[in-house]
Amino acid sequence: MRKIITLLIMALLMAGTADVGAKVNKYQTKKKRQTTTATTKTKTRKKARPAAQQILPPQREITEDMLRTAERNGSSYVRDMYKKALDGDAEQQYWIGVKWNIGAFGEEDQCEALRWFYLAAKQGHAESEFEIAYNYDNTYGSCLKTNYFEAAKWYARAKAHGYSRADIYLGLLLKYGYITKKEFRIATEQAGMDSQSARQEALAAEAAVGESNKNDKKYARFYGTWTSARGTTFTISEGPYLDLRGAGKFEGEWRSNGELHVDFGYPDEINLKYSNGYLYDRDGRMYWRLGQ
Repeated sequence: MRKIITLLIMALLMAGTADVGAKVNKYQTKKKRQTTTATTKTKTRKKARPAAQQILPPQREITEDMLRTAERNGSSYVRDMYKKALDGDAEQQYWIGVKWNIGAFGEEDQCEALRWFYLAAKQGHAESEFEIAYNYDNTYGSCLKTNYFEAAKWYARAKAHGYSRADIYLGLLLKYGYITKKEFRIATEQAGMDSQSARQEALAAEAAVGESNKNDKKYARFYGTWTSARGTTFTISEGPYLDLRGAGKFEGEWRSNGELHVDFGYPDEINLKYSNGYLYDRDGRMYWRLGQ
Protein backbone atom coordinates (compact mmCIF):
# COMPACT_ATOMS: atom_id res chain seq x y z
CA MET A 1 0.00 0.00 0.00
CA ARG A 2 2.82 2.37 0.92
CA LYS A 3 4.48 1.65 -2.42
CA ILE A 4 1.29 2.54 -4.29
CA ILE A 5 0.90 5.82 -2.37
CA THR A 6 4.59 6.66 -2.97
CA LEU A 7 4.20 6.00 -6.71
CA LEU A 8 1.07 8.18 -6.86
CA ILE A 9 2.87 11.08 -5.12
CA MET A 10 5.88 10.78 -7.46
CA ALA A 11 3.57 10.75 -10.49
CA LEU A 12 1.81 13.91 -9.27
CA LEU A 13 5.13 15.66 -8.63
CA MET A 14 6.43 14.76 -12.08
CA ALA A 15 3.24 16.01 -13.70
CA GLY A 16 3.51 19.29 -11.76
CA THR A 17 7.14 19.76 -12.77
CA ALA A 18 6.29 19.16 -16.42
CA ASP A 19 3.47 21.68 -16.18
CA VAL A 20 5.76 24.32 -14.64
CA GLY A 21 8.37 23.64 -17.33
CA ALA A 22 5.77 24.04 -20.04
CA LYS A 23 4.61 27.34 -18.53
CA VAL A 24 8.22 28.60 -18.32
CA ASN A 25 8.87 27.65 -21.95
CA LYS A 26 5.65 29.33 -22.99
CA TYR A 27 6.59 32.52 -21.09
CA GLN A 28 10.10 32.56 -22.56
CA THR A 29 8.74 32.09 -26.07
CA LYS A 30 6.25 34.92 -25.57
CA LYS A 31 8.95 37.21 -24.13
CA LYS A 32 11.27 36.42 -27.03
CA ARG A 33 8.49 37.22 -29.49
CA GLN A 34 7.76 40.53 -27.72
CA THR A 35 11.46 41.47 -27.72
CA THR A 36 11.78 40.65 -31.42
CA THR A 37 8.68 42.73 -32.21
CA ALA A 38 9.96 45.67 -30.15
CA THR A 39 13.37 45.50 -31.84
CA THR A 40 11.73 45.43 -35.27
CA LYS A 41 9.59 48.43 -34.36
CA THR A 42 12.67 50.29 -33.09
CA LYS A 43 14.55 49.55 -36.31
CA THR A 44 11.55 50.68 -38.32
CA ARG A 45 11.37 53.92 -36.33
CA LYS A 46 15.07 54.55 -36.91
CA LYS A 47 14.73 54.05 -40.65
CA ALA A 48 11.56 56.11 -40.99
CA ARG A 49 12.04 59.72 -42.07
CA PRO A 50 10.02 62.45 -40.37
CA ALA A 51 7.23 63.98 -42.42
CA ALA A 52 7.98 67.25 -44.17
CA GLN A 53 7.02 70.37 -42.26
CA GLN A 54 4.34 72.51 -43.78
CA ILE A 55 5.67 75.77 -45.17
CA LEU A 56 3.12 78.53 -44.61
CA PRO A 57 2.35 81.37 -47.02
CA PRO A 58 3.78 84.83 -46.21
CA GLN A 59 2.35 86.16 -42.96
CA ARG A 60 3.80 89.65 -42.60
CA GLU A 61 2.68 92.75 -44.40
CA ILE A 62 5.47 94.86 -45.87
CA THR A 63 4.59 98.37 -44.74
CA GLU A 64 5.42 101.74 -46.25
CA ASP A 65 8.07 102.25 -43.55
CA MET A 66 9.67 98.93 -44.47
CA LEU A 67 9.75 99.90 -48.15
CA ARG A 68 11.41 103.21 -47.31
CA THR A 69 13.96 101.37 -45.14
CA ALA A 70 14.73 99.00 -48.01
CA GLU A 71 15.19 101.95 -50.38
CA ARG A 72 17.62 103.56 -47.94
CA ASN A 73 19.49 100.22 -47.87
CA GLY A 74 20.02 100.44 -51.62
CA SER A 75 16.96 98.55 -52.90
CA SER A 76 15.76 101.23 -55.30
CA TYR A 77 13.33 98.96 -57.17
CA VAL A 78 11.83 97.31 -54.10
CA ARG A 79 8.33 98.80 -54.56
CA ASP A 80 8.01 97.51 -58.09
CA MET A 81 9.55 94.22 -56.98
CA TYR A 82 7.01 93.82 -54.17
CA LYS A 83 4.05 94.63 -56.45
CA LYS A 84 5.15 92.05 -59.02
CA ALA A 85 5.77 89.49 -56.26
CA LEU A 86 2.21 89.96 -54.99
CA ASP A 87 0.99 89.45 -58.57
CA GLY A 88 2.74 86.06 -58.66
CA ASP A 89 6.07 86.81 -60.37
CA ALA A 90 8.35 83.97 -59.17
CA GLU A 91 11.61 85.85 -59.75
CA GLN A 92 10.43 88.82 -57.71
CA GLN A 93 9.04 86.52 -54.99
CA TYR A 94 12.53 85.04 -54.72
CA TRP A 95 14.07 88.50 -54.36
CA ILE A 96 11.57 89.54 -51.70
CA GLY A 97 12.67 86.39 -49.84
CA VAL A 98 16.29 87.50 -50.21
CA LYS A 99 15.39 90.95 -48.82
CA TRP A 100 13.88 89.35 -45.72
CA ASN A 101 16.95 87.15 -45.36
CA ILE A 102 19.43 90.02 -45.38
CA GLY A 103 17.33 92.40 -43.27
CA ALA A 104 16.69 94.95 -46.03
CA PHE A 105 13.29 95.80 -44.51
CA GLY A 106 14.88 96.73 -41.19
CA GLU A 107 15.10 93.29 -39.63
CA GLU A 108 15.99 89.76 -40.65
CA ASP A 109 13.17 87.24 -40.77
CA GLN A 110 14.31 83.93 -42.19
CA CYS A 111 10.91 82.31 -41.69
CA GLU A 112 9.24 84.99 -43.81
CA ALA A 113 12.03 84.64 -46.37
CA LEU A 114 11.36 80.90 -46.57
CA ARG A 115 7.67 81.51 -47.19
CA TRP A 116 8.41 83.75 -50.16
CA PHE A 117 10.92 81.22 -51.50
CA TYR A 118 8.18 78.60 -51.27
CA LEU A 119 5.78 80.70 -53.36
CA ALA A 120 8.41 80.94 -56.08
CA ALA A 121 9.50 77.30 -55.75
CA LYS A 122 5.96 76.09 -56.40
CA GLN A 123 6.36 77.70 -59.83
CA GLY A 124 9.62 75.85 -60.49
CA HIS A 125 12.02 78.68 -59.58
CA ALA A 126 15.35 76.88 -59.22
CA GLU A 127 17.13 79.23 -56.77
CA SER A 128 14.09 79.18 -54.48
CA GLU A 129 14.01 75.38 -54.57
CA PHE A 130 17.65 75.37 -53.56
CA GLU A 131 16.93 77.75 -50.64
CA ILE A 132 14.21 75.42 -49.33
CA ALA A 133 16.54 72.43 -49.64
CA TYR A 134 19.24 74.31 -47.77
CA ASN A 135 16.78 75.10 -44.95
CA TYR A 136 15.91 71.42 -44.59
CA ASP A 137 19.62 70.54 -44.74
CA ASN A 138 20.91 73.11 -42.23
CA THR A 139 19.08 73.73 -38.99
CA TYR A 140 21.12 76.77 -37.92
CA GLY A 141 18.92 79.82 -38.41
CA SER A 142 16.30 77.76 -40.21
CA CYS A 143 12.59 77.60 -39.51
CA LEU A 144 12.49 73.94 -40.51
CA LYS A 145 13.57 70.83 -38.66
CA THR A 146 16.35 68.86 -40.29
CA ASN A 147 15.00 66.48 -42.91
CA TYR A 148 17.69 65.22 -45.27
CA PHE A 149 15.27 63.33 -47.50
CA GLU A 150 13.22 66.49 -48.07
CA ALA A 151 16.46 68.39 -48.65
CA ALA A 152 17.45 65.85 -51.31
CA LYS A 153 14.08 66.18 -53.04
CA TRP A 154 14.32 69.97 -53.19
CA TYR A 155 17.99 69.89 -54.27
CA ALA A 156 17.00 67.47 -57.04
CA ARG A 157 14.23 69.82 -58.22
CA ALA A 158 16.66 72.74 -58.23
CA LYS A 159 19.14 70.71 -60.26
CA ALA A 160 16.45 69.59 -62.69
CA HIS A 161 15.51 73.24 -63.23
CA GLY A 162 19.08 74.23 -64.01
CA TYR A 163 20.68 75.17 -60.68
CA SER A 164 23.96 73.29 -61.05
CA ARG A 165 25.25 74.11 -57.56
CA ALA A 166 22.63 71.72 -56.14
CA ASP A 167 24.73 68.84 -57.51
CA ILE A 168 27.39 69.36 -54.84
CA TYR A 169 24.92 69.20 -51.97
CA LEU A 170 23.22 66.09 -53.36
CA GLY A 171 26.66 64.47 -53.54
CA LEU A 172 27.41 65.38 -49.93
CA LEU A 173 24.10 63.96 -48.68
CA LEU A 174 24.74 60.69 -50.47
CA LYS A 175 28.46 60.38 -49.77
CA TYR A 176 28.15 60.83 -46.00
CA GLY A 177 25.07 58.64 -45.60
CA TYR A 178 22.50 61.32 -44.76
CA ILE A 179 20.26 59.68 -47.33
CA THR A 180 20.22 56.14 -48.71
CA LYS A 181 20.70 55.20 -52.34
CA LYS A 182 17.01 54.37 -52.47
CA GLU A 183 16.07 57.81 -51.15
CA PHE A 184 18.41 59.42 -53.66
CA ARG A 185 16.75 57.45 -56.46
CA ILE A 186 13.27 58.49 -55.30
CA ALA A 187 14.28 62.16 -54.98
CA THR A 188 15.89 62.37 -58.41
CA GLU A 189 13.25 60.35 -60.22
CA GLN A 190 10.50 62.50 -58.72
CA ALA A 191 12.36 65.49 -60.17
CA GLY A 192 12.27 63.82 -63.59
CA MET A 193 15.93 62.78 -63.76
CA ASP A 194 17.69 59.52 -64.48
CA SER A 195 18.84 58.51 -61.00
CA GLN A 196 22.00 56.70 -62.14
CA SER A 197 23.29 59.66 -64.15
CA ALA A 198 22.29 62.09 -61.40
CA ARG A 199 24.17 60.02 -58.84
CA GLN A 200 27.36 59.99 -60.91
CA GLU A 201 27.15 63.74 -61.54
CA ALA A 202 26.44 64.54 -57.89
CA LEU A 203 29.36 62.48 -56.58
CA ALA A 204 31.66 63.92 -59.27
CA ALA A 205 30.64 67.46 -58.29
CA GLU A 206 31.29 66.75 -54.60
CA ALA A 207 34.69 65.25 -55.45
CA ALA A 208 35.57 68.34 -57.50
CA VAL A 209 34.83 70.55 -54.50
CA GLY A 210 37.05 68.36 -52.35
CA GLU A 211 39.85 68.76 -54.87
CA SER A 212 39.27 72.51 -54.94
CA ASN A 213 39.60 72.64 -51.15
CA LYS A 214 42.94 70.85 -51.42
CA ASN A 215 44.05 73.43 -53.97
CA ASP A 216 42.99 76.23 -51.64
CA LYS A 217 45.48 74.92 -49.07
CA LYS A 218 48.10 74.36 -51.75
CA TYR A 219 47.85 77.93 -53.00
CA ALA A 220 47.64 79.50 -49.55
CA ARG A 221 51.41 80.10 -49.71
CA PHE A 222 50.73 82.69 -52.43
CA TYR A 223 48.36 84.79 -50.31
CA GLY A 224 49.60 88.30 -49.72
CA THR A 225 50.67 91.39 -51.68
CA TRP A 226 53.19 90.97 -54.50
CA THR A 227 55.13 93.58 -56.46
CA SER A 228 57.78 93.65 -59.18
CA ALA A 229 60.67 95.78 -60.32
CA ARG A 230 58.42 97.41 -62.92
CA GLY A 231 55.96 98.42 -60.19
CA THR A 232 53.09 96.04 -60.83
CA THR A 233 51.45 95.20 -57.52
CA PHE A 234 48.54 92.91 -56.70
CA THR A 235 47.12 91.00 -53.76
CA ILE A 236 46.20 87.31 -53.82
CA SER A 237 43.59 86.63 -51.16
CA GLU A 238 42.24 83.21 -52.10
CA GLY A 239 42.78 80.43 -54.61
CA PRO A 240 42.69 78.68 -56.95
CA TYR A 241 40.14 81.19 -58.28
CA LEU A 242 41.85 84.37 -57.33
CA ASP A 243 40.64 87.55 -55.78
CA LEU A 244 43.19 90.03 -57.08
CA ARG A 245 43.41 93.58 -55.83
CA GLY A 246 45.57 96.43 -56.99
CA ALA A 247 45.61 99.43 -59.32
CA GLY A 248 42.79 98.52 -61.68
CA LYS A 249 40.49 95.56 -62.22
CA PHE A 250 42.35 92.28 -62.16
CA GLU A 251 41.25 88.79 -63.02
CA GLY A 252 43.33 85.74 -62.33
CA GLU A 253 43.33 81.97 -62.36
CA TRP A 254 45.70 79.09 -61.88
CA ARG A 255 46.27 77.30 -65.16
CA SER A 256 46.60 73.52 -65.39
CA ASN A 257 50.31 73.89 -66.21
CA GLY A 258 50.90 75.50 -62.80
CA GLU A 259 51.06 79.07 -64.06
CA LEU A 260 49.23 81.94 -62.42
CA HIS A 261 47.55 83.88 -65.21
CA VAL A 262 46.85 87.52 -64.27
CA ASP A 263 44.83 89.67 -66.66
CA PHE A 264 44.97 93.43 -66.09
CA GLY A 265 42.83 94.04 -69.16
CA TYR A 266 43.98 93.61 -72.75
CA PRO A 267 46.78 93.82 -73.73
CA ASP A 268 48.36 93.90 -70.28
CA GLU A 269 48.40 90.37 -68.92
CA ILE A 270 51.09 88.20 -67.38
CA ASN A 271 51.72 84.54 -66.64
CA LEU A 272 53.69 83.84 -63.48
CA LYS A 273 55.37 80.72 -62.13
CA TYR A 274 56.31 80.01 -58.53
CA SER A 275 59.86 78.98 -57.61
CA ASN A 276 61.67 79.05 -54.25
CA GLY A 277 59.34 81.57 -52.64
CA TYR A 278 59.10 83.94 -55.59
CA LEU A 279 56.90 84.42 -58.63
CA TYR A 280 58.54 84.89 -62.05
CA ASP A 281 57.04 86.02 -65.33
CA ARG A 282 57.99 84.42 -68.64
CA ASP A 283 60.75 86.99 -69.16
CA GLY A 284 62.36 86.01 -65.88
CA ARG A 285 61.33 89.17 -64.03
CA MET A 286 60.78 88.46 -60.36
CA TYR A 287 57.81 89.33 -58.15
CA TRP A 288 58.19 89.25 -54.41
CA ARG A 289 55.78 89.39 -51.53
CA LEU A 290 55.49 92.61 -49.57
CA GLY A 291 53.26 91.38 -46.76
CA GLN A 292 50.38 89.20 -45.71
